[in-house]
Amino acid sequence: MRFASLIFFAFVAVDPWGWDRFGPLRFAVLSALGFGIVAATLRERDERRLPFWFVAGWTALLVTLATSAAFSADRWHGLVGTPDRHFGWLTWTLCGLLALVASGRARSIRAPVVWSLAAGVAVAGLWTVAERAGVDAVATGFADGRAGGPFGQPAYLGAAAALALPAAVGVVLHAERRTTALAGAVAALLGLGALVGSGSRGAMVGVFVAAVIAGAARIRPSTPRRPVIFLGLTGLASLALAGPRLATLLDANGVVAGRIDEWQVGLRAMSGAPALGLVGWGPESYRIVFGEFVDDQYVIDHGRRAITDRSHNGLLDVALAGGWIAAAAYAALSLGAGWVAWRCLRTGDAIDVGLGVGVIAYLVQQQFLFPLAEVDPILWIVVGVLIGRHPPEVPVTPLGGRAGTALAVMAGTTALIAAVAGIADVAADRQIASAINRDEPASSERGDRARSLRPDSIRYHFVAARLSASNGVDAQLERVTDGLARSGSDPALRAEEARLLLDRARETDDPQDLDVATTALVERARVDPRHPETLMQLGIALALDGQLDDARIQLQRAVALAPGEREPRQNLAEVERLLGLDG
Repeated sequence: MRFASLIFFAFVAVDPWGWDRFGPLRFAVLSALGFGIVAATLRERDERRLPFWFVAGWTALLVTLATSAAFSADRWHGLVGTPDRHFGWLTWTLCGLLALVASGRARSIRAPVVWSLAAGVAVAGLWTVAERAGVDAVATGFADGRAGGPFGQPAYLGAAAALALPAAVGVVLHAERRTTALAGAVAALLGLGALVGSGSRGAMVGVFVAAVIAGAARIRPSTPRRPVIFLGLTGLASLALAGPRLATLLDANGVVAGRIDEWQVGLRAMSGAPALGLVGWGPESYRIVFGEFVDDQYVIDHGRRAITDRSHNGLLDVALAGGWIAAAAYAALSLGAGWVAWRCLRTGDAIDVGLGVGVIAYLVQQQFLFPLAEVDPILWIVVGVLIGRHPPEVPVTPLGGRAGTALAVMAGTTALIAAVAGIADVAADRQIASAINRDEPASSERGDRARSLRPDSIRYHFVAARLSASNGVDAQLERVTDGLARSGSDPALRAEEARLLLDRARETDDPQDLDVATTALVERARVDPRHPETLMQLGIALALDGQLDDARIQLQRAVALAPGEREPRQNLAEVERLLGLDG
């Protein structure tokens, strides 16, 4: 039940009392429980039969990601992941280790894994139904009525449904009892609701491609016709419901164009990666270099309000993190996982078919999204189960003796650290949730308490700075500076620092403060030359310093990059008035 509990908690670990109720608790459970499972399972000797692509792929991937993390601009987050994404080197390691230990327990854990997937997607479906019904307690309020489910993000919900829904269908097709078939059918129906409710076109495409591949595999499971007909009609109904959303894929200016724009920026970033791309920028470091490679048209079309930290393509994201060697290793792992899934499709075993279809669907949708710390560990557990069900001919020496013990001790130690850090993260997150509902002095204190609980988390330094606004600009700058001591290149913290420095210069009217602010903004514009807000702030600073012509140039750039924004135009109009150009 270890693996089943991990999978189920990946769906249901939500903290209703937290500020980020879909984040800290889930990752605390996944990391602590995941490494704990690895430590416990490695101590049990078993014979694993692992294909060469698995051993070579994971070895190459983890080595190249570790190398890139060591040379990146943000080593700490390259190791543990950012507070938003959590996908540093340790999470990649967890995925590989979970696949490794699952492969040695495939026969005993297959049934619990399948049922936990079905139960998880059923919970996601129920949550989605409640969202669509307008229940305030679970509503996430995404555009176009899309549901985020227990993941808090429609794309994440769609990805999880793509992986788990076929497993629920497999339960129906494999069931010998009506009650079992009914339970699986309910889970499958709710899973379809989660998939459609998410509005995730990538997930829908993934499921469609996987279904086509399954058809090409000529599956012949021995199963009653009624459940098959029932699920087939349900699938057609879901496609009809999702039709308007899928139709937008044909819009030349819609999601397809957006993804192509993202990929182009990512490919330019790879062209400038260290060692001709053999070494990547490091896990979680794309957010730092994105501004150097984005072009004007991208900014005009998509804006820069959000921090872009992913290229929305699984393979390209791995390349950006670890270089082309890492991308090749991950491609080998993905193709290998797909091949194992294909072999399972041809067996006719409905459970293996369901797991195989889910793996293929997830890998396809990932090429329109990115690896998810919330779901990828589940993916690799399923892949491990499929490898164990259909192993290669040559067995691999079991991890016993000193090597196995050492690895188990390291995994257990990591699990303990993850548990302590996760509990602190949940507590800090709740402090922030309480802070935003209180008066300013109390809010500031709670923000600082959150920082003290997780001083390594840049998120709490940033939020604490915003919560301390009533204490003055210097108090805010102090908290931002503490955050920069942990991640000196983080774009959100650097942008916040520059903004606060300009605010202080405007308050004090001190030439020295203005020089400091201008220097910071010039540096921000150097590393991120196409950020409209930075250019506008630099223009304001230059205007305050009397450099009106230079200020006008920067403000014109800001207006050109953000033609729909009012504030850059207003500041440009004021500078032109001072220059006597308003007539």
